[in-house]
This record gives sequence, structure tokens and C-alpha cells, in this order.
Amino acid sequence: MLSGYELLIKAQCSESMNSLGIPEDSVIEALESEQRFDVKSRLCERIAFLIYQDSNFGLLAPSSEPISTCINRLCKSITSFPIENETFVGPCTSSSTTSTENDGSNHSKERILCALLLTTPKGDLPALLSSSSSPFSYPSAASFSQKLLGNDERFLTSMLALLPLIEELDPSSIFHPVSVFLESMHLISYDCEVLIDWINSELAASSLLLRVLKSNCNEKTRRIWKDYVPKKIPASLTITTFRDEPVPTNPQISLKIIEHVGDQKMTKTIHLRDQKFQKVPVEKSEILRNCGYFGKWVEMVVELRQRLRRLLAANLVAGTLNLVLKWCDNFCNLFVEN
Repeated sequence: MLSGYELLIKAQCSESMNSLGIPEDSVIEALESEQRFDVKSRLCERIAFLIYQDSNFGLLAPSSEPISTCINRLCKSITSFPIENETFVGPCTSSSTTSTENDGSNHSKERILCALLLTTPKGDLPALLSSSSSPFSYPSAASFSQKLLGNDERFLTSMLALLPLIEELDPSSIFHPVSVFLESMHLISYDCEVLIDWINSELAASSLLLRVLKSNCNEKTRRIWKDYVPKKIPASLTITTFRDEPVPTNPQISLKIIEHVGDQKMTKTIHLRDQKFQKVPVEKSEILRNCGYFGKWVEMVVELRQRLRRLLAANLVAGTLNLVLKWCDNFCNLFVEN
């Protein structure tokens, strides 16, 4: 019998369910029998991604429905998220379920949420995301976006799953695709270089970018993007962190160096000091505030269009990106004043 860990290793080295080459029954058996949460959460997310990718980032293929149903059921049964080792390189023997809601380095909740987004039918997603009993809660859309951005593949595929819900979800929801996308762009400082890097390295990137641009230009959804206003977060408590700052000290050793160059004499003095640091308290908000702005996204698309034109002209990116460039042109015609 194939263990969950062995299946995970094979799945991480595969780019599709076909290349994985493992029978459906064996995949389901490994998923259901795996008891280690860190292995199971990674396995659910990875298999869900492979199935979603095989469907060209769209509807799930009927042949994969039993595996998707199994993943969806397993993820819905999870209500607490244990500590995980983010430098996971082997099977963990711990099955602890200690809650780590405030542990910024732990992404077990995002793994399970991503797997749910990819395996839940579109019609059932609004109810899942708006349920008061849902374990997936975040203080702000920016906080959720920051968590997703911890992994490029997770962010891109989660956005692909959320984008079709632009008219179904309440605009005030932290999971609303406009909020998540614009807050994410703010968190990457509207850096066009990040988009180019995603396009070159992630299969889902060009698909997401194309769909976002189409949504920006669509008559039904255009206003939702243009009218986006970051939801105000109530005044929150602050937490105190400490940073190291150098402390000025008197020189312990002074060296006087005299250098003779021909008939010239050059003198300089070097002071050697003992490097000391002091802890300086820094207060910051406990909640990451929403700051996304559609106007900045417009500027980002303008820069992206210029970059794509140069890259395509030099044959440095795939020719299929001509379609993205076309929609960048359409976008600029709508939102950029001539």
C-alpha cells in the first residue's frame, strides 16, 4: 500500500495527474489512511492543484470527481490547525493539534482552504465562505492576502477559484476577489516585476492575469473594480516588537596609518569600536489594514503593457502572451486617459 508521504513526494514531482501515474483507488486510500496532519494537508492541496491544473484552471474533470470529493470531505472535517514545520522535508511523527492562530509562519489553514476552493463546486462556495461556523476567519482582506502570498502557486490558484464569485460574494467579504486581488497588489508594492516573474515561472499566472483583465473590462463587473474602497478596520490593539539598533560607543583602538607615495605623505586614522546593539520597542497594529487601490492597479497594467511589448518583440516570453497584451490594450483604452 502506498503511504501518504510517498504519494506526497510523487505528487510534488508531478505536473499533472497523468504524470503522477497512480490509480484513483490508491490515491483515495492514501488520502484517507494518512494520520499525520502535516502530510495530509500538503497532500490534499497538491492533489487538488494537479486536478485543477489538468482541467486548465476551470471545471473539474468528471474522471477526477471521486478524488476531489474525497479531498473536499477530508478538508471539511478539519476544524483546528496544528503547528507545522514550514521547512518540511520528511514525514512528521507528531499528530498534535495545538492551535496556532497567531503563528504567522504557519500556513496549514491556507493549505486546507486552498484545497477546498479547488474542489468545491462554484455554486456552493459562497455559502462555504460566508458560514458563521467556518474555521476560516481572518481579521481583514489584507491579512488573508498576506497569508496567500506566502506561496505563489497557492495565491494564483486561490484567486482563480475566487474570481468567478465576483458577483455572488458580498463586497464586504474578506474573500471577495476584488478585495483579495487589490490588497495583494498593494502588498507586493504594485511591482510589475513580480507579475513578470509569475508569468515566467507559474503556469496559473497568465491564466489569472488574463481573467482579471477581462473582468476589469467586463460591463457587468467593471464598476465593482472601479468602486473598490478598502474596508475600514476598527481600531485594534497594538503589539510591541523590538528591533536591534546600534549603540554609539567610544573607540577602543585608534590606528594612525601613514602612507608614502613618492614624495607625498598621506595620513589617515581608523577608529575600531566594539559593536553593540540595543533593543528598541516598536509598536504596530495587530491587524493588517486594507490599503488596496484600483488606480494603482491601472498604473501597474500600463507598465505591464510596455514591458510585455518589449519582451514579446525580443522573443523573451511565450507568444501566447500576445493575448494578455491585447487585453492590456483594451484595459488601457478604458481606464487610461489619452
